[in-house]
Amino acid sequence: MQQDRQSLTQSCLTPRFLWCFALIIFAALGMRPAMKSLASHFAKESIALRQPLTEFDFSTLKSFRPSPNQSRPDFPLEALGTKQYLWKDMKMETPEPGVRNIWFFVSYYSNPRDKVPHTPEVCYRQAGAIINSSETMQLTIPDLNLDDEGIEARVLDLNQDGQRGVLAYFFCVNGKFCTDREQVRWSMSDLSSHYVYFAKIEVVVWLEDDSNAGPPTCRKLLTEALPVLVGEHFPSAADLSR
Repeated sequence: MQQDRQSLTQSCLTPRFLWCFALIIFAALGMRPAMKSLASHFAKESIALRQPLTEFDFSTLKSFRPSPNQSRPDFPLEALGTKQYLWKDMKMETPEPGVRNIWFFVSYYSNPRDKVPHTPEVCYRQAGAIINSSETMQLTIPDLNLDDEGIEARVLDLNQDGQRGVLAYFFCVNGKFCTDREQVRWSMSDLSSHYVYFAKIEVVVWLEDDSNAGPPTCRKLLTEALPVLVGEHFPSAADLSR
């Protein structure tokens, strides 16, 4: 028994054992500060709009103007989760047959802890709408000089309060474009940027029941409005890289 103890003591005093023991102690003491330092280094920060959305210059749009007739319902602002938003009734310069009303809606978020709570599928169903179908639509926007094939928008055909509407939307996350929550969350976790923001860009076209003007009208308004949002309001690539 005494011989075994002597052997164990001698093994514990070998340089290899002492080095391993020292490394374990160092790791135990340094792990928490190291993790705290990494979390601080990669922590995201919010970033402000270059211009408030309320200063959107509608005169830059070729085919649309704000409408003096408000058809959109009153909405509890606290439900948006942000004070940075734009919601306007629009009209076409040349009226399109079958189009009753047009809503243009943009909301901006820059809270690193935001989990993208608001998507139209959820919000409109909660408001009593019936979603008849959901598909995607490709947008080509030459003014943005996109490297890929364009932007994919989600398109919903819906009924609410006896009216038929077509809604098209997508997200802009640090200059990249997404169509669902998971894509937004994945883009927000990108470690290459110290700042983070996302915006939801949405158009709703309310129609006569037999009209097919919804998707083309959504496409036209999004195509004209997005370059203004990206060029004048959303943070630039230079802002994000500072």
